[in-house]
Amino acid sequence: MIYPQTVIYALEALCHLARLSPKAYHKVKDISSELDIPPHFLGKILTQLVRKKLIVSSKGPTGGVALAKAPGRITIQDVLKALDAQDILDDKCILGLEECSDHASCPFHKEWARFKKGIASVAGKTTLKQLAEK
Repeated sequence: MIYPQTVIYALEALCHLARLSPKAYHKVKDISSELDIPPHFLGKILTQLVRKKLIVSSKGPTGGVALAKAPGRITIQDVLKALDAQDILDDKCILGLEECSDHASCPFHKEWARFKKGIASVAGKTTLKQLAEK
C-alpha cells in the first residue's frame, strides 16, 4: 500500500515545520530546498493544508507558512483527511469486488478489515510531534 506522493511530501513538510519553530513563519522555497521537494508541487500541497487550516500563511518579506496549531495536536489522520487521502480506510474491497461485506465477503475481508482498523488507529493517535521527534 503506497500513499500518493502528495501525502508523503505533506507529512515531510509538516514534520519539518514541527522540528523548526512551529510558531515562526518559514519560506516555502527554503522548505522545498531543504527537503528536496519541487517548489511548485510543495506550494500546491501547502495551499491545500492552508485551506484545511492545518497551516497558516503570511505574505511579505517575513512571511511564509507555519503550523496552525501545536504539532502534538495534529495527527496523521488530520493530514489524510485534509488531502482527501483516506482511501485505505474506506469500505472498498481489496480485491476490487463490488460487493464485499460481513455478509458477502471476499477471502481477505476479515484480515483487510483488521488491517484498516489498525491503520486508522495508528493514524488517529500519531501526531506530528511524535513523527518529528523520530
